Amino acid sequence: MPIVSTHDCLASDRDFFGHLINAKTFCAGFQNGTGVCNGDSGGGLIIQHQNQWYLRGVVSFSNTLDSAGICNLKKFVGFTDAGLYLEWIYENAPITNNSDPIEGHPNVRLINQGNCGKNDFLFGYAEDKKPVISQYPWIVQVRHPFESHDYVQCNGLLINKNYILTTTCVDWNDDVSVTLGDYKTGEVKDCVTSPMRICSGAVQEVATSEFFQKDNLILARLASPAYVGRRDHIEAVCLPTSVEQRERVYPRYVLTGWKESGEDSQYLQRAVVELIHHGPCQRELGRNVSESIVCVRNREDPSRASVKCSDYMPGTTIQAVEKKSNRYLAYGIQTDISYCTKPEQFIKIVDYMEWILDNMKP
Repeated sequence: MPIVSTHDCLASDRDFFGHLINAKTFCAGFQNGTGVCNGDSGGGLIIQHQNQWYLRGVVSFSNTLDSAGICNLKKFVGFTDAGLYLEWIYENAPITNNSDPIEGHPNVRLINQGNCGKNDFLFGYAEDKKPVISQYPWIVQVRHPFESHDYVQCNGLLINKNYILTTTCVDWNDDVSVTLGDYKTGEVKDCVTSPMRICSGAVQEVATSEFFQKDNLILARLASPAYVGRRDHIEAVCLPTSVEQRERVYPRYVLTGWKESGEDSQYLQRAVVELIHHGPCQRELGRNVSESIVCVRNREDPSRASVKCSDYMPGTTIQAVEKKSNRYLAYGIQTDISYCTKPEQFIKIVDYMEWILDNMKP
């Protein structure tokens, strides 16, 4: 049966559908005497897309013949939009029997939801040709409320509507706030004009309610949910959950965050950085480095000349686009500032995945 526009649905019987059709319901069916009837409530409207079948809607309401109380087959039928309840389904679905500590974790459904890690370009499209504004909507600012909004004390990473990942770059026993969906600090709404005009919506300011710490990694819960799914410029990133994703090592990563200083420090920045393997990183630093640290170098400044260098603040993220899903997966959180004398060091998110899931709740 065909899905019917809201306009046609209401025009067919406004008295009945007027108080039932909303953002989470829709109409479908015919007006020729064929359709669903009494006893079909809860049945599914299934659609096929690229050789796969999807549940699109659930039979929820229909008009009846006044005298008999049975269905009126010459009226459209109302369906609940199943796609708009995915997050609720993930939060309440039964635990799987998967024995993997991450994929089988009861809280894995709380991450990688909906449009996480969205990439608006084809896989392989050069990262430096993408606009920065609204391209990395999971990068957040973390600061004390009394700090100037022109200065980003700490970067962070939105992993679902309720949680961010960051590091120990603020006093977490004090009041801490998070700014989501920003591009240029100090501006309520951002726009760029080159190479094309792009504007993002207003930022969202949220306090944090609690935090958990392991080593230098912080998992913080927001006091109120982020506008994930309701704003194009506020979205969560995906995290590596499958064995393949967790074991994958990329030669290059995309680094995003705000810098400590410089003319461009008010703007969210991006760079493509190269992986430094563990052994060479230890030799360059002249000390032991934990296996839970990823070392990288900024390709855009291979000389590391101090006159060119302006460092990214702690909490900056490295991520990579997975070919299979064409989504960004986050792999590291920057621990401190190198000041152009040593490789940048990032907490390896993969090694903390079980701890992250252990401490999350709906």
